[in-house]
Amino acid sequence: MTARSSPARRPTLARRLLAWYAVAVIVLLAGLAIVVNERVGSLLVDELTESLAEEAEVVKFALARSDALQEDTAELGGQIGTRITVIDTDGVVRADSVSTPAEMENHADRPEVIEALAGRLGVDSRLSETVGVSFRYVALPYEGDFVYRLSVPLTDVNESLNRLRFSIVGSALPVVLIGVALVWLVASRISRPLGEITASVERIASGDRAARLPDPNLAESARLAQSVEKMTRELQQRITDAEEARGLRDQVLSALEEAVVLVSADGTVAYSNEPAREMFGDPENVNRIGPTEARRALEAALSTQSVHRSEFTSGVPPRQLAVAAIPIRQGRMVVLATRDITESKRVEAMRRDFVADASHELKTPVAAIRAGAETILRALDDDPAAVARFAEQIDKNAVRLGQLVADLLDLSRLEAGTLDMTPTHLSELVVGEVEAFRTAAAGKDLQVSMQVAEVEATVNEDDLRLAVRNLLHNALQYTSAGDSVDVSLEGADGEAVIEVADSGMGIPSRDLSRVFERFYRVDIARSRETGGTGLGLAIVRHVVQRHGGVVEVESELGRGSTFRIRLPLTNS
Repeated sequence: MTARSSPARRPTLARRLLAWYAVAVIVLLAGLAIVVNERVGSLLVDELTESLAEEAEVVKFALARSDALQEDTAELGGQIGTRITVIDTDGVVRADSVSTPAEMENHADRPEVIEALAGRLGVDSRLSETVGVSFRYVALPYEGDFVYRLSVPLTDVNESLNRLRFSIVGSALPVVLIGVALVWLVASRISRPLGEITASVERIASGDRAARLPDPNLAESARLAQSVEKMTRELQQRITDAEEARGLRDQVLSALEEAVVLVSADGTVAYSNEPAREMFGDPENVNRIGPTEARRALEAALSTQSVHRSEFTSGVPPRQLAVAAIPIRQGRMVVLATRDITESKRVEAMRRDFVADASHELKTPVAAIRAGAETILRALDDDPAAVARFAEQIDKNAVRLGQLVADLLDLSRLEAGTLDMTPTHLSELVVGEVEAFRTAAAGKDLQVSMQVAEVEATVNEDDLRLAVRNLLHNALQYTSAGDSVDVSLEGADGEAVIEVADSGMGIPSRDLSRVFERFYRVDIARSRETGGTGLGLAIVRHVVQRHGGVVEVESELGRGSTFRIRLPLTNS
């Protein structure tokens, strides 16, 4: 908040009104001066022009038959007090009442001479180059002999205008002084009750409960007094509300996950919420705040008076923390907010890896489809057998691409969607998936056995079918002709257990902890050959976790694998 200047340094109401009054008077007088200068000056010049034109007719008549033109012109000009200039059609000055013609320039380019030679009355006002004074020039229209031009200095016109201006100012001065007195009187009548109200408010603010506000005569001042009196009555209620708001603020800040500490410029901790006390203990001073990186952020914000942010790892087990130190109250205090970002960093890394893996997996079939299409285009006429072979390759990769997209959509739905659960006979679900699996198993000469008990649980049937189907498909991928796949379902100890065991190639022990990761394959070549996307077991894990269950794997290299889904029956 910007600091307020002292009231003593501010202009009073009377001074403000006088200032505005002065501005109004100045603007009015300036406008009047402009009008006088333009209108009256124009009238005076027009009158002067008419007078010069009449005198020019007399001069023309007097000099028309003169044998001593220069002498007569000088004499006549002295008699009438006006400068007379006689000019021929070439602009040469033949006579002048002030200067000798030989000393004067050619006047053919003078505006009034040009107009006169054209048969019109020539008029112009300008600075005379001959005598260095502003003149009004009037030249009679040319009628076959000479152009007769008369001119007089404009000093008389300017003096008349100045006299008029002084007269206006002199007349306005008493009015202005009377206006100043009236403005001062009005301002005093307005400001006096305001001063009385101010004095009463200051007494109330100092703790004088007996102080009462005046009852001014002016309606505006009376309303102000009533408003201030109402404010004093409400002050205690506002203080109470502020205390309640402070308590609510403390509750809200304590409910935050972030650790929030308010530190003054001298390092004293003014406030800390519950998460901060859990993270830092109960610090009384900035030097007691740990870890060191958080303390450094505080000190940097205090010294630079700017927001300081950083991330660091601290604690056992290691936690990734984000800290922001924000100066407030013109740098007199700093808010330190610390947040545990370990989980968000882990999710961010997983998302980054997922995007990279998905891009890689999508690129492979797309590249194969494009290569096959280009080959078909080249071999369309020359090698029909190659066309069929590459068309089959395109179809195979298109199927794989479609399966990959379907798995990605399933995974996205499982991560973001809601879970609608209904009571379901798990035995019917498992039997249905196994029967659908038998055709693919027979094509690979696998032995399929099934042992299913009657179990009912509250599940999302479509999602659980997808999980069982993916386990069966996984068994199909990693078994060979003559191997067996055994499926079982039982309910015991408050949980349903679905088990898919195969006698296939098995999983190396080093890979067991990663088989449920996205795009992780134990045998990449075999998985791609059989159309695997690397997402099947990741989907199984998401389905089971959404149901509050767990999925397990046991395997021995060369002897097969067993995948086991455990689902709680508490909601069945």
